[in-house]
Amino acid sequence: MMDAEAERGMNRAIWDLRHTRVDGENGGGRGPLVLPGRYTARMTLAGQTRDQAVVVREDPRLEHSPAVRRAWTTVRLELWRQTQGAQELGGAVRRSAARLDADTNPLNVDSDTEMALRDLARETQELSSRWSRLYGSTGGWVGPLASDQASQQAFLTDMLRDLSAEWTQLSARLPG
Repeated sequence: MMDAEAERGMNRAIWDLRHTRVDGENGGGRGPLVLPGRYTARMTLAGQTRDQAVVVREDPRLEHSPAVRRAWTTVRLELWRQTQGAQELGGAVRRSAARLDADTNPLNVDSDTEMALRDLARETQELSSRWSRLYGSTGGWVGPLASDQASQQAFLTDMLRDLSAEWTQLSARLPG
């Protein structure tokens, strides 16, 4: 889904044929290209909705089977989803960590909790960066992940799970 704001007069919205987040943001960078197929463009204005069919065709310069393209897109979507998850986790942790040094409404915690929060903010930032690099590295060709990319994905998936669990425990100890 892509949302675009309109103002009085002539307006234009351009779809770059990439997936976007349901909330309309492109968290995790731009999503992967959509698969060839039939899509619906929907415009709602002043309570009236209009639909228009859009057909996306494969780039004729690409020389790969539709099955390979589908598998590649599936992998890219999963990497993008995990990148977004890492970014959301890091954002939540950083917002809390920023309150440690805030002038208004500071977060007052004991020194062990403060150190754990600052460490987790650093770790989630690094995790988010690594997910973004892995996602970006898979966009240059159509095909399966290289073995080192698959290893990275497995490692980063474990780290995302572990740091999410750590954040769940730590955030339960933080005041309002």
